[in-house]
Amino acid sequence: PIERPCFTPGCPNTTSGQYCAHHAREKERARGTATQRGYGAKWEHRRKAFLARPENQYCRCGCGGASTDVDHIQAVTGPDDPRFWDETNWQPLAHDCHARKTVLEDGGFGNYLASTGYGANRKRMEDQGFRLA
Repeated sequence: PIERPCFTPGCPNTTSGQYCAHHAREKERARGTATQRGYGAKWEHRRKAFLARPENQYCRCGCGGASTDVDHIQAVTGPDDPRFWDETNWQPLAHDCHARKTVLEDGGFGNYLASTGYGANRKRMEDQGFRLA
């Protein structure tokens, strides 16, 4: 892996990812737990009910895999965002497909792709069967 400077301005460390180990830990702590981000008992109950519907059994991308994750088609900011609980903004995806969509969409789990942004990946994602906002 190629080492490059940490994305944190002024940090002298290098990394093969976006942030050095120190700043990656800080960023993860600041992100909060899944429950703090809205993915607690209420979400788990709604997620299970959504995935239990016959039409949501399989991954929406068309890979044929069983759906395990509920994806927010249009990104949400948390449980206070009305789109968070809006089922028309949900799609069933297999875990690997959800991870792939997240990386293609924003650089991976909350890390915006500063160099290319969402638009550069839109056609590629649509070609892979993802529903996009």
